[in-house]
Amino acid sequence: QFIKSGNESISTEVDKMSAYEKLTEAAETYFKVWNTHDVKELAKCFIEKDAMLTDWDIQKDEKYKNGYVMGTDNVVAANGGIFKNVPTIKIEPKRILVDTKESSAVCEILVHIGDQEKTVLQVVDVIDFDSDYKIKRVRAYLLSTKSTDPK
Repeated sequence: QFIKSGNESISTEVDKMSAYEKLTEAAETYFKVWNTHDVKELAKCFIEKDAMLTDWDIQKDEKYKNGYVMGTDNVVAANGGIFKNVPTIKIEPKRILVDTKESSAVCEILVHIGDQEKTVLQVVDVIDFDSDYKIKRVRAYLLSTKSTDPK
């Protein structure tokens, strides 16, 4: 239902839930596609041109003087580099919190490296979406690194 006042529409909670569900689904889809390591499919999760990515490694990399990767093709290529360098890497989403007003999701994830030490990174991704639920920006923050090897 909508309450109309002139040219203005005020949405009900049903509309907010719809946006909430769409943002949650967009974040979940991103992680599922990311885990396939298919860069062509991954590109479909992002806006057409000007996506942005920053994470703890990019911020240290002299190749990225501004501390981020700009441009959808470059963002997808940076992820492709991760897949090439760490072919067993997988993401396990633990919690996804969305903000419909900001069209963003804060995602607590575990990144399983897949190495002998069974290294797991605890990471928070902040993902901003456009009105079509395509990713505009990903900011990844490393919280901790743990080895789950029982040795």
